[in-house]
Amino acid sequence: MKASILKEINGNKEISNSFEINNKNRLDLESNNFNEINENTNKSYKSNFLLRIEDTDIQRSDEKYIKAILEGLSWLGLDFDGEIFFQSKQKEIHIKIAHELLEKGLAYKCYLSKSEVEEISKTGDKSLLRKWRDCKEIESSPKESRKYVIRFKMPVSGKAILNDSVRGKVEVNYEELYDFVILREDMTPTYLFACVIDDHKMGITNVVRGDDHLINTFSQNEIYKSMQWDIPKYSHIPLIHDEDGKKLSKRNSAVDINDYKRMGILPEAMFNYLIRLGWSHGNDEIISVEQAIEWFSLNGIGKSPARLNMDKLLHINSHYIKKSDDDKLVDLIKDYLNDKEKSGIVPKNWLMIKNAISELKIRSKTVQELKEMCVNYFGYNLPIYKKETISMSEEVHRFLQNWNAFDEEGLRREIKESGLKLKEVAHAIRYAFTGSQVSPSIFHIMSILGPELSKSRVSNFLTMSDNIEIQRKNI
Repeated sequence: MKASILKEINGNKEISNSFEINNKNRLDLESNNFNEINENTNKSYKSNFLLRIEDTDIQRSDEKYIKAILEGLSWLGLDFDGEIFFQSKQKEIHIKIAHELLEKGLAYKCYLSKSEVEEISKTGDKSLLRKWRDCKEIESSPKESRKYVIRFKMPVSGKAILNDSVRGKVEVNYEELYDFVILREDMTPTYLFACVIDDHKMGITNVVRGDDHLINTFSQNEIYKSMQWDIPKYSHIPLIHDEDGKKLSKRNSAVDINDYKRMGILPEAMFNYLIRLGWSHGNDEIISVEQAIEWFSLNGIGKSPARLNMDKLLHINSHYIKKSDDDKLVDLIKDYLNDKEKSGIVPKNWLMIKNAISELKIRSKTVQELKEMCVNYFGYNLPIYKKETISMSEEVHRFLQNWNAFDEEGLRREIKESGLKLKEVAHAIRYAFTGSQVSPSIFHIMSILGPELSKSRVSNFLTMSDNIEIQRKNI
């Protein structure tokens, strides 16, 4: 099942775009989706944003996949206009046109069995698929007892030429192509066939999609020619590869948009990152949705595959987290908590989190990291001390045991009276308060926790932690 997002011009059929999500049952990163989306939403066209679910393959179509696509679009803030266009509901039109082609001699019934097709595939000689191209039906067998598909007759000689707005002039020999199936044995249309009809019916004049569809374009254009329909303009965009330059797959990368949501990536950061993959606007790295709509042009698309870079994505995400409204982030954190974590943060501690969030967010790359800090700092009344060893001198250890004034003025005074320096005790206090060696200012955390909770954490840290290494001076 696939989904296409289409742009239809209000009262003007001269420019209407088709955008395809090559989703394989999810909204993923496999093609440079957001470059395509921005072309479809460019403000220079007063357009409608339409969604088409290409669900002609019954075996691969399921409500859960549609739900995943809609959730991904909603998360990214991509709101389509009107009702969803389901390709399966146009089945009768697809079948009617297939039989028109059959009657005109531009398509034929192919009686090759599935095992025969598999054997031909092994040979690599696709011309063998034309066995029934010029044959009549077998008279000795009743028609109803013979299963068949309907194949389209492709030219067998010469060259097909495509002028692509991204790749330029592309040529392919017709001998490299084959007679493709337009109706399956169960008389359902194939994606390759149905989307041509739907694009024509919907007045689509510009198709923007991943370059893995490039070879399909030459086959689909022959349908347009056979039906004497106008052929749309094409823009084939390079796919996204992983950090090693290989095609994205679930084995080596997160490919589902919803995976990034669960990871704690903000939708505006995801949008920003993807629009910059394979497209540029000068040296601008941080690009808002409004700027992307205003600036985007296919002229800025590169011809080489962009590489997914998680460090870059996390850098952009941290920028948007820092810019985010504090109350919005607190609400987001609640969405990321599991049941145990929710029960561990008592109501009064949410006030502490609200007071601390401005300091915590500047140290977080993802909402997940932000959530973990909040749970460690303000959940269960005690931080979770990890197995890492914290080293301190005997003097620092003794200071923590005898520390009484849990406010900034009192702490600075006691440190001075002990003959120590703030930097000597700060790392131990930070770890006692938070269970981490990275946190906001210890004074800020202490003011949020209050004297009682601050003292309790230091006391528990000293008695519960097995990972304190006392560094004794050699005499």
